[in-house]
Amino acid sequence: MAAGLAVINAVIFDGKKFTRGNCVTVENGIIRAVTALKRGKKPAGSSVIIDAGGKILCPGFIDMHTHGADGIDSMRVMTGKDIMKISAAYAKCGVTSALLACFYKKGKSRLDEAVASCGGKFDGARILGTYMEGPFINMEKRGMIGKKFIFPAGGHPEKFLGKIMSERKTLRAMTVAPEMDRGFRIIKYLKKHSVIAAVGHTNSGYETTLEAIAAGALHVTHVFNAMRGFHHREPGPFMAAVEKGLTAEIICDGAHLHPAALKLVVKVIGAENLAIITDSTAMLGYPDGKYNSVVCGKIIIKGGAAYNNDGVLLGSCTPMNAMMRNMKKWGAASFVEILRMASYNPARILGLKDAGRIKTGSRADFALIDDEFNIYQTIVSGVPVEI
Repeated sequence: MAAGLAVINAVIFDGKKFTRGNCVTVENGIIRAVTALKRGKKPAGSSVIIDAGGKILCPGFIDMHTHGADGIDSMRVMTGKDIMKISAAYAKCGVTSALLACFYKKGKSRLDEAVASCGGKFDGARILGTYMEGPFINMEKRGMIGKKFIFPAGGHPEKFLGKIMSERKTLRAMTVAPEMDRGFRIIKYLKKHSVIAAVGHTNSGYETTLEAIAAGALHVTHVFNAMRGFHHREPGPFMAAVEKGLTAEIICDGAHLHPAALKLVVKVIGAENLAIITDSTAMLGYPDGKYNSVVCGKIIIKGGAAYNNDGVLLGSCTPMNAMMRNMKKWGAASFVEILRMASYNPARILGLKDAGRIKTGSRADFALIDDEFNIYQTIVSGVPVEI
């Protein structure tokens, strides 16, 4: 880790609000101080000084739901080298921490082994662990998730979950359809073992979702996508989440949520409870066109989203900072709210005490941006990352 780093002449957003300081000093990857430095002055004891030139220094973005980047899908990760490539690709978008989303597959997890082999050191964004979609989800709402990744009806889900927990040491969150067999027990088990239980890929109704929340569900996987929709006689999981103040993920690529729907979500769930995610495919940031994916087969990227040949939405290819730019363009939230949704909010959802803030004692994870969310520098644990 770098010792003696300083960022000067910055407009500082501390994760919650803009501050009066303009200088952040770092020692051994941890923020030492946030101060107001007189123009022309340089902080003492800083061997590396980055002049922000009046740009915005904010906490590094946290993508808590992404399936890969740089042509590598999380389900096809083989080695630590693959993780490093994904990590470096995220950093180019201002992301300094991420959860790799995946599906359950029998046998040893190469993904878990690859993450562990990095020893907590990455070429860009820090990989915090994994976010498993399923296997306890509704077949009718599986979206692009293959049938082989879904737990069959009539089995023993609790026993199987115990097996998953013993095998997957990096598991931080799991998507569950609460209406499935013993869904509430699964949610209680996850809560007991400090894994976030997220309602998603579900046909659950309003009442059932309320029961799931009472059992310990805390979060909603990509709100409105792969779940029962709102109806005035059956409000579905969305209204249950609104009533009980759950946190939720939003995909702001213009395909997964219409801008009008996005505005509604921000208004009724509240900006303070939302996290912007990419739900990226391996083709994160790729231009529109036709591609071959080892996991999804032939895919078509159009307008920053990925589809199969039948037009089924597979995921997003829009980078985090571009998602944020969309939010601003559509007037879906204020600039401060957008920054919070990409930094402080996901840190709070994941229980990260040392991330998502620019304050003394926090990790020195930063993104240097302008008011259109263009990335000029990404810094992870006090180390500038090549972008």
